[in-house]
Amino acid sequence: MKHILLQASQSAANSGYTDLFVLTHADLTQATDNTDQSVTLDALEFGDVVGYNALIEIVTALDAANVSADNALTVSLGVTGALTQIIGASALAAAGVGTVAKTGYATAAGGAPYVTPTGGKDLIANFDITDADGALADYSAGEIRIWCNIHRWSKRANTEA
Repeated sequence: MKHILLQASQSAANSGYTDLFVLTHADLTQATDNTDQSVTLDALEFGDVVGYNALIEIVTALDAANVSADNALTVSLGVTGALTQIIGASALAAAGVGTVAKTGYATAAGGAPYVTPTGGKDLIANFDITDADGALADYSAGEIRIWCNIHRWSKRANTEA
């Protein structure tokens, strides 16, 4: 997994997102059939705010050729203890076929920013596979990008009024 902190000019060119997380099939390492995997994207500190405009984007469809034809795979974006807090379960593969590239999933209409409580939380991409005879590690290609707008308390606290 690659975490890119976008510079101001990159952020402005990409709808104001501050963080880009790039995940490929190689990040799906769970080798046990029908077992989910959570990938920690970032540690959120007390007071950090994740904007309501997060986006999961499929850049290259996941290659499901090595898993059974009845597999289903979803990804959600959330935090420790609430894996769908930001974006609910979104299809990456169904009936043995990867969801096509250029498909995007966003937060639900009317969603609110997530304010990190005392103690902090991890920002997590959760991969949920349903396949009695297939595992996440069986996917052989694919890339997804997760775009987030994270307002970090540490940066806001150092701003002069």
